[in-house]
Amino acid sequence: MDQKYAQITRVAELYYQRNLTAKAIRNYGVSRLTVSRLLEESMRQDL
Repeated sequence: MDQKYAQITRVAELYYQRNLTAKAIRNYGVSRLTVSRLLEESMRQDL
């Protein structure tokens, strides 16, 4: 049960981050290069 909940939470977090990223690109015209760099850094911090 806990493991399944953890998986769902993780997926929800990833979806939320992607959603925020898409909004940032639309609202502020953030370049995709910058966004991908930020995502890479956040992935590294998770590890």
